Amino acid sequence: MSGSRISEFLADEETALQALLERIPRDDDGAQFDRFRRRALQRVAIEERVLIPELAAAIPHVPARRLIHQAHLELVTVCVPAPHAEWLEELPRRLSWLARLKTDVGYYAALDLHLSTATLERGRSLPSLKLPPLARERHEVAPRLGQLRRETGLVSL
Repeated sequence: MSGSRISEFLADEETALQALLERIPRDDDGAQFDRFRRRALQRVAIEERVLIPELAAAIPHVPARRLIHQAHLELVTVCVPAPHAEWLEELPRRLSWLARLKTDVGYYAALDLHLSTATLERGRSLPSLKLPPLARERHEVAPRLGQLRRETGLVSL
């Protein structure tokens, strides 16, 4: 099934997410951050609900699968509460680290080698996620995190 360039789509998404992060003011009330989190979480859903399961069906060992799941879970967790300046500064480094990891361990190469463009299109055609509002109070975090884990396909972690 070679010939697909899933890695190009994912790299383009990384660039777009980084650009969205750069435009978020450090005193954001959540409006700008919401654009970032919608795109980031949709991207996580594409990987967790379509690409990773399809890759796991095609090959016996998905490169760095557990690390990728953990990094996705961390991203989902950060997308629950209203944004804080400290982690808005840290997020670009985390996203870059995850992209490098996926390249270095051969995850992107495995996607391109074993999955078709049709698989990517199935992922891209997932319905938009139903995102809860940003949590403003501590008691809102756990239920909203649970909802986002279900929406993105991270319920098994």
